[in-house]
Amino acid sequence: MDRGLRAALEADPDYSEAFTDRVAALARAVADGLAVPVEHDADMNYSAAQKMVVWLNGAGVPVEPRSPDAIYRLNTYVSSKGRYFTFLTLALSAPGENGRDRGLELAGPYWVRLDGPALPAAIESLQRRLASFLRSKGYTLL
Repeated sequence: MDRGLRAALEADPDYSEAFTDRVAALARAVADGLAVPVEHDADMNYSAAQKMVVWLNGAGVPVEPRSPDAIYRLNTYVSSKGRYFTFLTLALSAPGENGRDRGLELAGPYWVRLDGPALPAAIESLQRRLASFLRSKGYTLL
């Protein structure tokens, strides 16, 4: 493990307003640079990161945040412990899908993790574009 990552792991999370402002500015830069709507989620409850969220329809095309057409959410987590980021993609389960196999008791659709071969090509492409943009701003993908 490199020295920078080790230091980041040992650092305390940054809950400052300055960090929130920096991620908000980064989210605006991503939106402008990639021409996609981006939602900044500053909630750090149980987290050392804030997220930038791109909501996508069934074809993997970005839509306005929280659009009823959204089927996917591409979450980009920006660490407060160093200039690091990572992705987590969520998909909305089908309304009739039984969530009991995931330990879910309530009826209805759920946001579930999506990765590997199940990840649509359009979302993989957007991840590559986002990663390239964030690297150009001095961030490292974990």
